[in-house]
Amino acid sequence: MKDEQMVDIIEHFHEEIDFESSRINSDRAIEVYERELVTNPTSSRALTQLEELYKSKGDDDRIINMYEQALRTYPSWLPALTRLEELYKSKGDEDRIISMYEQALQKYPSWMPALTRLEELYKSKGDDDRIMNMYEQALQKYPSWMPALTRLEELYKSKGDEDRIINMYEQALQKYPSWMPALTRLEELYKSKGDGMDRLVNMYEQTVEKYPNWMIGRSSLEEAYRSKWGTKGVIVGYQKLTEMKPTEAWPWARLGDAFKSAGDLEKAVESYKIAILNNTAEPEPWRYLGESYRLKGDTDEVIRLYERAAELNPAVSWPWVSLGDAFKSAGLLDRATKAYEEAILYNATESTPWLHLTEAYKSKGDIEAVIRVCRRALNLNRTWTWAQAELDRAQSHDHGIKPAMPPPMSSVDDSDQGRHKGLSVPTDYNDIFQESVSGSTGSEATRARMDRAHSRARIRSELRDELRKGDS
Repeated sequence: MKDEQMVDIIEHFHEEIDFESSRINSDRAIEVYERELVTNPTSSRALTQLEELYKSKGDDDRIINMYEQALRTYPSWLPALTRLEELYKSKGDEDRIISMYEQALQKYPSWMPALTRLEELYKSKGDDDRIMNMYEQALQKYPSWMPALTRLEELYKSKGDEDRIINMYEQALQKYPSWMPALTRLEELYKSKGDGMDRLVNMYEQTVEKYPNWMIGRSSLEEAYRSKWGTKGVIVGYQKLTEMKPTEAWPWARLGDAFKSAGDLEKAVESYKIAILNNTAEPEPWRYLGESYRLKGDTDEVIRLYERAAELNPAVSWPWVSLGDAFKSAGLLDRATKAYEEAILYNATESTPWLHLTEAYKSKGDIEAVIRVCRRALNLNRTWTWAQAELDRAQSHDHGIKPAMPPPMSSVDDSDQGRHKGLSVPTDYNDIFQESVSGSTGSEATRARMDRAHSRARIRSELRDELRKGDS
């Protein structure tokens, strides 16, 4: 054998050894990177190296499987989605591309990259129904998501299906009854319909029922009533509502507001009393009834009303604040301060009774009491800037606090139990203002009231002693 032939044989042998060594090293590298992906499915290094290794073996299926496993853990990971789309496209498999993005949406229904890409893919197939279904599924998860609402409205409009547009916004309102974009859009849509005013009124009635003190909802409802029934529409609308919901408080309170706005204080008073009977714990009707008595000039009745409110709701602060305000308006400043202190007893963390107590002491010209109360309030809550401002004014030389000239004294005395007279409503309403709601009668009720009074008096006395202590 010639030397040249021997050299060729040796070189070929070495090449086979190198190839076998390379193959073994390649398999080991694949094992290492695959183990890395088990613990970190989105490792860019492992994914890149494995793709090259699989490609060197001509194994595209393992490349695809690798990215699919990453997406099982992170369905919205864009690098894997982008690479898989390229791989599926190279195989002409558009259905797998669609399926991939649909799986991402199952996890994240409002993820815009998947929604946008799927809309393009569905459109290329002329499948508008799947586009609508996709956004509808997003709204099932997020009923107030504006991009889906806007896009669906465009799609429904293109099909001339206004009823589905209305239904879409109505479903959003079921979840969020005070959501203004849906309320505003539905109002526009209802007005374009023949039965629009009835549906508009019903929409705002449901909103106000859910949020009876929401001023925007109330004003919108009243505007709808006026649009439907004319200048007296607000009264007509609330009267119909009280017939539909006779045992609820808020329609009667709103009817009272309507009568008061119309200048009919007698009917306003009657409506507020019915609202109170339906829910004695709701503060708003009590306050509006007291305001109605004040407008009639009946200060004594205002005081008796809030005394009754405090008796029926003894463990909350709002009746005592209202009672203190009534005493203050009547010039009964000592009784006003006692009422505010009672409110603080039941809710010391609310700023209103502290502020009103400060104002009462200012009206009395009691600078030292103002300073004490403001210091106590600031010890409780340093964020009450009004207390710091009042304290600074009281401690300054020019504090500007002068005794107020009290208005004419009320005829109410300490023995007055607050009975309403001559009500043009059923006797049940008089009972609310005259009898205890506890159900107790006779001596049992008397003893229960005395026990509660003694307990409150003891705690109230301790509170007053604390408020009157000098500060070190």
